[in-house]
Amino acid sequence: MALAERAFSSRFLPALVMIVMWVASGLATGAAAKAKEQQRRRATSSQSPRLAPLPQVLDRQGFAIMLARHRGQVVLVNFWATWCEPCREEFPRFRELQERYRPRGLVVLAVSVDIPAPYPQVRQFLRQQKPGFTTYLKKPGEDEGFINAVDPSWTGALPATFVYDMTGKRVRSLFGEQDAKALDAAVRDLLPRAGAANPSP
Repeated sequence: MALAERAFSSRFLPALVMIVMWVASGLATGAAAKAKEQQRRRATSSQSPRLAPLPQVLDRQGFAIMLARHRGQVVLVNFWATWCEPCREEFPRFRELQERYRPRGLVVLAVSVDIPAPYPQVRQFLRQQKPGFTTYLKKPGEDEGFINAVDPSWTGALPATFVYDMTGKRVRSLFGEQDAKALDAAVRDLLPRAGAANPSP
């Protein structure tokens, strides 16, 4: 009986060893392939970022400082949000306006009022739009105080656009979506003539 058992072991042990080695090799190959795929995805993600940088957060005091920084220029400030469809439709018009009147001193700024949870959507939208002008995020909270500081007649409804002359005075308040002609008319007569020197602040 012992002889038969030894014969059985000597006959099938090599096959068993080969099976174990084959299974181990397969597991190692699978792990290596998985690691390689993860590395490829990370490399692709780093080479093709899907999100724009997060804009600077702006509170009421920061808004006043922002306007003061651009004293001596005509400034248009648009308030928008990713969930506001008219805002999204209107947004490319500000890029066109900036390109047309930048040589005459126009500064276009945009402030998103999205709350922190949708910030990835804000970054995705800005990546797609490539606005070419500075964008900000309104700091969450203190909505009523912020709105009143911008314009007491503003209810907070979006979109809303405000135009400041070269002295920093708010001269136009545009509520609701504006077409290209309305935006053009809101800033054109405030700007120096083409080729004219800008007056001192």
